[in-house]
Amino acid sequence: MIFANPWFLLGLFTVSIPVLLHLFGKHTKKVIPFSTLRFLRELSRKTSRKINLLQLLLLILRILILTFLILAVSKPVIKTSKFLFKSGGGTTSVVLILDNSFSMQYEVEKGRTAFGIAKEIAQNVILNLKSGDSASLILTNDTNSVNSGSPSYDLSAITENIKQANASNLVADMQKSVADALTSLEKSTEYNQEIYIVADTQKISFKNLLVDKLKLSKKRKITFFIVNVQPENAVNTAVLQVRPQNYACIAPGNISITVQVRNFSSIPQVKSISLFLDGEKKTSKFLNLGPMGTANEVINEKIIKSGVHSGYVELESDNLSVDDKRYFSFTAYSKIPVLIVKASGNSDYFYISSAIAPQKSESIFDVNTRDSSSVGLINNQDYKVVVLTDVTEGLNINNYVENGGGVLLIGEGVKNLAELNFTTRQVPSLNKYLIIDWVDYLSPIFEPFKLQGSGNLSYAKFYKIISSESTKLPSDIKILAKFNDDTPALCEKDMGKGKLIFFASRFTGEWSDFYLKPTFVPLINQIIFYLSVPSTKVENIAGSYIKKEQILVPGIHNVQGETIPVNVDAEESNLKTIEPDLLTNALPGFKVNFIADPSKLNEAVEKERIGISLEENFIYIALMLILLEIIVSNLLARKAKQNA
Repeated sequence: MIFANPWFLLGLFTVSIPVLLHLFGKHTKKVIPFSTLRFLRELSRKTSRKINLLQLLLLILRILILTFLILAVSKPVIKTSKFLFKSGGGTTSVVLILDNSFSMQYEVEKGRTAFGIAKEIAQNVILNLKSGDSASLILTNDTNSVNSGSPSYDLSAITENIKQANASNLVADMQKSVADALTSLEKSTEYNQEIYIVADTQKISFKNLLVDKLKLSKKRKITFFIVNVQPENAVNTAVLQVRPQNYACIAPGNISITVQVRNFSSIPQVKSISLFLDGEKKTSKFLNLGPMGTANEVINEKIIKSGVHSGYVELESDNLSVDDKRYFSFTAYSKIPVLIVKASGNSDYFYISSAIAPQKSESIFDVNTRDSSSVGLINNQDYKVVVLTDVTEGLNINNYVENGGGVLLIGEGVKNLAELNFTTRQVPSLNKYLIIDWVDYLSPIFEPFKLQGSGNLSYAKFYKIISSESTKLPSDIKILAKFNDDTPALCEKDMGKGKLIFFASRFTGEWSDFYLKPTFVPLINQIIFYLSVPSTKVENIAGSYIKKEQILVPGIHNVQGETIPVNVDAEESNLKTIEPDLLTNALPGFKVNFIADPSKLNEAVEKERIGISLEENFIYIALMLILLEIIVSNLLARKAKQNA
């Protein structure tokens, strides 16, 4: 026998109360002298024996009444076999975890999704509960606000919540859902405590649970039923990424859009992709995708008008359509306003200005040059990029950058970053000069230099550089290029919506000959253009907060005047299921039942839920004993009265 509320068994100590009352509650008889006692003594002995027997019976009844009442509130359950009883009689508390991540929108058969099947299974679980059982519902993404928290005895309300639940465009985090389920069962006193996970059992959904295993108190008996609703050998192809080059271009001009598509199945696929831009279909192409294969396609599109452009790439539809479309946006500029701030006697500005606007009318950059002494507050509306050439003080650039501006610091101008403690350093005569021997080709700045023969940055010689006295740069500073002594040559720092790049030398004969090399002009143009694009997150995932507003639906959204593309998380497109052994290891101490075939769920539950509750039986016995106690008590009272 097992007790759901074992602490109530301490109440069994109260059975000593009737015993103590019996032993110390007897009245002492008063002796009255009488002449002839022989016949009365014989009668008294017979009556006393009857009264003693009745008192003993009354004591036993009262002990049994207290015992059965205490056992009843302790909720006794006996484990038995399903062969002896048709079904389990112990009360049950159930928590249903319903996976409503976007992969559950997979169409298993025409008009029937994995989520629809999951809802049917969940309703069937509730239907098989009986009066006195409790249940609660947890959606992995509660976008409908139907999660019920603690188990409820109102099973019809739980069923209604299941019916109202919808699939979301978000990903599932099973670790959080399982933790919520365990919390929900903390106060449950039912003998059978069960957690059902009805899902497509994607491995990606359980990744956090696999890393951080949940701790289980061995005093709690909880059984897991993990029901897989994903069909065997599910096929899915998804658009993983759509990236316009630099997320910006010049209008009129061209932009290259890189599209990445992946086949997540073991079956080869031939799929068409279509590009839609500003509401119009522009082009279509066919892709050959091998088993678990990835294809990258570059689409070039002509842009006529300046401004913000948006669109999407759509894949030929399959069983999971939500990841067949991916949205993007970019900005097309007619002219990019640039301010070059020069220090007195500085000549660097001339080479920079000549590099980006040799003929002002034909350049994409609208360049303004001013002395540092005449520059006041720099307005983001006036300039996209500011170049500080050897300007060391007098300008506060933080607000400008944080509001979306781009700043290039050159030479002594790097000292505006006081926290890095930069100093000027002459290259030792032994080395004569330094060269750039490492660049981060993943940065868009170095896009023109990737191909062999497109320019070698190591040809430039640097005789004097600016270097930090700090042994290690802060984590928010990214090194884009290094000199051959491992000193940073070009670095980037994100600040709010904008970014800042600093070049650790100058463009004069005393410092370097870089301004004379053929790589100088394209590199400076690339840096200025890159800085003109704000460093705000260009792709947001559904469910993320943008300017304090949560976006749940993929698409092109206008948030406070800003065009924001929102997409589903590409990780969820991988339908690979988790291995049952991994799940068992991720839930140590729990009894885990992995149900690959949902039709076998009821059978699995019946095997686990084998308890017969004795609570009602003990209450009935206690009531009958109370009735008997009343009868015996009345009989004893009459006998005592007659004896008196």
